[in-house]
Amino acid sequence: MPEEKAVKNMISLTAAVAAVVVSAAVYPASAKSDRILFNIGTAGITGSFWATGGQVCNLVNKSRKKQGHSLRCTVESTAGSVGNLRALRAGDLDLIFAQSNLEYHSYNGSGPFKKDGAHKDLRFVMSFTTNRLHVVTLKGNGINSLHDLKGKRVNTGNPGSGTEATSYMVLKYFGIDPKKDLALDSKLTSREQAKALCDGKIDAFFYPTAVPVAAIEEAANNCDTNILSLKGPELDKLLAERDYFGPVKIPAGSYRGHDKDIDTFGYAATLLTTKDLPDEIGYHLAKAVMNGFEKIKKTAPMFKLLERKMSANFGKHVPYHSGAGRYYKEAGLAN
Repeated sequence: MPEEKAVKNMISLTAAVAAVVVSAAVYPASAKSDRILFNIGTAGITGSFWATGGQVCNLVNKSRKKQGHSLRCTVESTAGSVGNLRALRAGDLDLIFAQSNLEYHSYNGSGPFKKDGAHKDLRFVMSFTTNRLHVVTLKGNGINSLHDLKGKRVNTGNPGSGTEATSYMVLKYFGIDPKKDLALDSKLTSREQAKALCDGKIDAFFYPTAVPVAAIEEAANNCDTNILSLKGPELDKLLAERDYFGPVKIPAGSYRGHDKDIDTFGYAATLLTTKDLPDEIGYHLAKAVMNGFEKIKKTAPMFKLLERKMSANFGKHVPYHSGAGRYYKEAGLAN
């Protein structure tokens, strides 16, 4: 079955990521070699950022001989976008994955980063999948729109995650204060939320992610899920005021029991760093990924629509990192 194949692909991706996970390390060479070590902050291990980070590191690490570099890339599981952007700014991570809307807010000191101030040293490396907001509930429980979430138990995401920031924003556009109007503002991880939904411990969960993704496949395969269609004047206002989002669909057949396209909105999943990342790292990372692009596209269904030029430009709300930008200009990929 398609969903079984997709789950197996995600399991394979998780195994591949595990092969490149070690403790945090930054630019200085290893004591055992002249390799330059750097890390990438991702998110939970059942999400698309984790899987994508593993693919990036595999390509970088395997390109040493061909590209003549000594880089060693590792991935770290994290809470998600908001925490990643703060950790990047603090120097605790070298590169990170983040939602492109939160990239915009961090750079400009707006949204959840208003108190942090503008991070003008933030730099764009590339983007990957278009993440689509999934609001997942159960069939027959009376929840047919976002308005029906009032008084319900809803998982809005890890504290400090992009999921939490996005779910709070969306709920407010639909007239729901997550702190006052929900019976429970749950903070389960992406790994925990599917089981909690099927076990009746929560009524719905928010998850902005690539399609398909293991955490939602798990829920769809184990109980009768309903993914809400997001449309109407509230969404129109959101998209008009926040042009870093765009209307997208969750394609029919992405998950068991979902035979029609589902309206929602989305944004790019971006790989970011700061201007302080050595030029060599940005250059060879971009080159390794672009040279191995077809390999990434074959690893899982969520990557099949990727294109090189799109990845070099889509979701870019900050300047290029110097090394990545240099490679894209050489390769004719920069807009």
